[in-house]
Amino acid sequence: MPSNLATLPALHTQYYAPSHASPATLNEIGLLRASIWQDHQLSERQHACQQVWLEEADRHAHLWGVTSGSGLIATARLCISDNLDHLPEQSLYQGLSLSPPFATMGRLVVTPAWRGKGIATALIRERLSLCDRLGVKSLLLDCPEHRVPVMQRFGFNALKLPQAGVLFPDTRFVVMGRFN
Repeated sequence: MPSNLATLPALHTQYYAPSHASPATLNEIGLLRASIWQDHQLSERQHACQQVWLEEADRHAHLWGVTSGSGLIATARLCISDNLDHLPEQSLYQGLSLSPPFATMGRLVVTPAWRGKGIATALIRERLSLCDRLGVKSLLLDCPEHRVPVMQRFGFNALKLPQAGVLFPDTRFVVMGRFN
């Protein structure tokens, strides 16, 4: 399975440094997220942003977009912060003793037609590589329970038992960390 986006024909990856994505790009990212998650059972909070799913963190995060000839097909986010205030699922982290600064990975989505081609793996590696270049020592994420084995292959360990999410209460999330 390809793990480098350059090996997939007709795909283009765009990286956006914090505060460098245009409003149109942010809107396109929000539209893609909403379209992928629209089939999941949504909480009241998620219904409010059902058409375009953007969060304040997106404006200040490292973002990636992958496009094909038909448009945006995947996106991912990395935030570097001294707190977890930007995380909608921040309550999942309660009780953990964490030393800032740290990075949080999230909002990785790939359209169904492009799944299984290594795009998600490549976007995970892109974010890990940036963390290494920036000297990030602590990397956190809240991972749907079924994705835990994948993230363990990238050096993440479960920090807490699975818990119901805030935005998606029917999804159980595992808080995971990778510490260098």
